[in-house]
Amino acid sequence: MYVLGVGIERENFITKWGIKAVGLWFLYTAAQAYYTAVTKRFNSHKEWIVRHTMVGYFVGLQRVMLLIAASIANVVELPAPYNSGNSLTWDLERQFFVVSAITAVVVQIGLAEWYLANARRGTATGEVKKTQ
Repeated sequence: MYVLGVGIERENFITKWGIKAVGLWFLYTAAQAYYTAVTKRFNSHKEWIVRHTMVGYFVGLQRVMLLIAASIANVVELPAPYNSGNSLTWDLERQFFVVSAITAVVVQIGLAEWYLANARRGTATGEVKKTQ
């Protein structure tokens, strides 16, 4: 299987452990949000909640990216190894899935950190000012 032109095994690190890493990050941000709330560090709690919710939104963004990729693939005539009649091959669908998941996670984490940096400076909407 090829992802972005690089040959990879079916069960490589990204496909096998990538979703587990996202799940661990999701649990970690939830634990940090809970801990900072219990210890009454509410500004820090708000930041961890933003991180927690933004990483959860990657699924929605990924689905939008998959719809766009599938729409483009249906319009563009792909070479024989990538299509089977009027539908994409399973390998190409899997490649779209993996690449869109990775991209969506990176985008969501980046957006969360960008928002938090701007919120600390007071240039974003929100009340997060400074961590304690």
